[in-house]
Amino acid sequence: MYCLGIYSRKQAISMIIYQAEATRTHGMPVTPVTFLAWRTKYNEKMAQKKAMEDEEKFRALAPKEREEYKKHATRLSGMKSNIPQDKLLTHGTFFCRPTTIRT
Repeated sequence: MYCLGIYSRKQAISMIIYQAEATRTHGMPVTPVTFLAWRTKYNEKMAQKKAMEDEEKFRALAPKEREEYKKHATRLSGMKSNIPQDKLLTHGTFFCRPTTIRT
């Protein structure tokens, strides 16, 4: 129990309540392992939410608009279709040949 000698009864009770609230709301410490676990769960949850929203959006479209939506969804962007894979490095940047400076 806490030392109540120098505090009044009201002050002691308010301190006890404050400390109890502080320990209750302290939470779990964030470590790299707990953060990665949380992030994977969060990303899965957001992917499910986005899939549901896309499905609802797709259902609301007219049949002709659905066909256009499918075409645009499966079409490759310029980045994916025009650059040969051997010109890309593993981290996704372009491989550039050194250029000579003309003076």
